[in-house]
Amino acid sequence: GKSFFSKDGLKQHITKHTGDNLFKCNVCNKTFSQKGLLNQHQWVHVENKPHKCDLCPQSFGLESHLRAHRKRHASKDVYKCKICSKSLGDRRSLAQHTLTHSDERPYCCQTCGKRFKSNVGLKVHKMTHTVRDRPFLCHVCCKTFPTKQTLKCHIRTHSSEKLFVCTVCGKGFTFSGNLKIHMRVHTGETPYKCNECGRLKFGCCRSKKE
Repeated sequence: GKSFFSKDGLKQHITKHTGDNLFKCNVCNKTFSQKGLLNQHQWVHVENKPHKCDLCPQSFGLESHLRAHRKRHASKDVYKCKICSKSLGDRRSLAQHTLTHSDERPYCCQTCGKRFKSNVGLKVHKMTHTVRDRPFLCHVCCKTFPTKQTLKCHIRTHSSEKLFVCTVCGKGFTFSGNLKIHMRVHTGETPYKCNECGRLKFGCCRSKKE
């Protein structure tokens, strides 16, 4: 079977056997097989989106999302709003957008009674009720944390500061755990093994650390 430097690498590999998506968006419940894909997706829920479409009022957190959006403008299947002429990629998106022009707000917050035009808007709002539990906000990506220490740790992921340096090749890392995993590239150590790889056809993939 295949071997991996880290447990995350093994988990990602196992999804190829099981078809499971391990990472779920807490706003819209969409699932992803990689944490990086989830992080990219969560930009769609962030209000500050620097990449603006020059053909319509939409903006995006990632440039790749803007490029994908622009392709919709060139598509023959674009659905256009009759009120504001905004172009949408499919009928469902157009129906959701049309609600923004009406006073209809069918989604209600059970905590405070505030109403919203979309279920996604309601879910984003519900996150504000958890601020007391996670009061420390990262001003770079808008994530919240329960303690100042966990926020401080997280902020380092946005910084170019690399406190932990590999003594073999000089590569720097933000966290000691990442350096430890990297060192296995030099030592050849692959402690996480997939026992089913190469012979699994059906069923779950079981793994263990040796």
